[in-house]
Parts: sequence; structure tokens; C-alpha cells
Amino acid sequence: MSTPTDPRQIPLSTAYNARELGGLPTPDGVTAAGVLIRCDVLSMLTEEDLAALRRAKLSAVIDLRGPEITDKVKSAFLDSREVRYLNIPLLTDPQRLRDRLGGMELHEAFLHHMGDLYCAILDCEGEAFAAVFAALREETEHGAVAFHCTNGKDRTALIAALCLELAGVAEEEIVADYAQSEARLLLKWNELPEGCPVRPFGIMKTPAAAMEQTLRYLRERWGGAEGYLTACSVPKETIALLRRRLTAQP
Repeated sequence: MSTPTDPRQIPLSTAYNARELGGLPTPDGVTAAGVLIRCDVLSMLTEEDLAALRRAKLSAVIDLRGPEITDKVKSAFLDSREVRYLNIPLLTDPQRLRDRLGGMELHEAFLHHMGDLYCAILDCEGEAFAAVFAALREETEHGAVAFHCTNGKDRTALIAALCLELAGVAEEEIVADYAQSEARLLLKWNELPEGCPVRPFGIMKTPAAAMEQTLRYLRERWGGAEGYLTACSVPKETIALLRRRLTAQP
């Protein structure tokens, strides 16, 4: 099972939660390396960080953050000539999410009801998920694709979970991959100066129960990742192609 010292981790000095989705066990082997990278925000990358991502054969970045954040914290790849940058916000309608959560404020959901929040995002953001998977189909043809939000643990985790479930990775491995984000983000927290006006530490947490609830809902409500993506109007050809790319053996 995955651990915080997983060799899939990509060592970046300015991003703490970057790791390959390759190397996780499937019924026929392991997920393919060099296809997908999940990470936190890629904004202030050093030359060493950029070199590490080149070694990972990065060809595209999908930024899941909304314009209220991307305008303030810009991506290092916004004007890149080497890496294609796509901004596909995954939280497009906060009010619809609040309604789906019975009027709960989103910060409350992020802190104390993460599983409920993830299930609500699946229900409310089908078009955004379809756009992300269309981009994954296109961009993985050219090299590794990184996808991220701010901390790489919520929106990013939902994309990762769908991809891994599609590839046949067992639930316990998907949950373990999700849960290891907390250990990585704790390193980031510990480096912040005392008194820094950041959000509560609870926002950094990735409890296994939240992803377990989400995967159970995905299975019972939608019939798994393929059923969900099909309901979001993702073409069957896209689903089959991504599955092949995620499970191709060297």
C-alpha cells in the first residue's frame, strides 16, 4: 500500500504534493508511469523543479482552480512554450453546491464534511469533469499531464480517484493515495512562518473515511467511474482510450 515515502513522489522544492499515478497495482500489473501526475499548485517553481518536471516528461498542465484564485496566484506555465497550460475550473457553481449540501457553507463542508462535499461535487460538476477528461484524452497523447488545484487534495483527489478506479486500482489503494496528501501537506504547514494568516489546519486533512464514502457513493449511485463519466457525456471511446493509456505496460 502507498506510504508518504512513496517512490512515486516527484521532489519539488516549491510544491509538496506532487506524485505520479503510475506504479499502483491493477488486476493485470500496475498503472502506467509517465501518463498522469497529481499535484498542488505549480506557481513559484525553481529551475531544479522545472528540471524535475522535464525528467517526468511533462507536456501539459490542467489547472482546476477558478479565476478568483488563478488571477492572484498565477501558474508558472501560463505563458510556457514547452508545456501546454489549460485552466478548467472544477468548482463552477458554489450556490448549487450549497443547495445540494442542504444550505451548508462550503468552508464548513471542507473542514468537517469532506465526504459529503466530494459526493456533491460529483453530482453538481458533471460538465466540468467531462471537460477535464476530454483534455486528458487529448493531452496524454503527447506526454505526462499534471493536474492540480491549490493543495492538490480535494478537486485533484476526485480526478485522481476517477482515473485510478477506471484503471482497475483497488479501493484501498485509491484511499491510501488520497490519504498520503495530509502527510505531504503537513511539511508545507510546518514551513509557514509563525502567525502566517493561513486557513485552519483542518483544510489540509485527507481522512480515509472521506474517500471511502466518495468511492462508495460513486459505485452505488453511478456504477463506478465509467458509469459516472458516461452519465457526464464522456464518449465511450475516450473512456476506453484513457483506460488503455493508464494501464499500458512497458
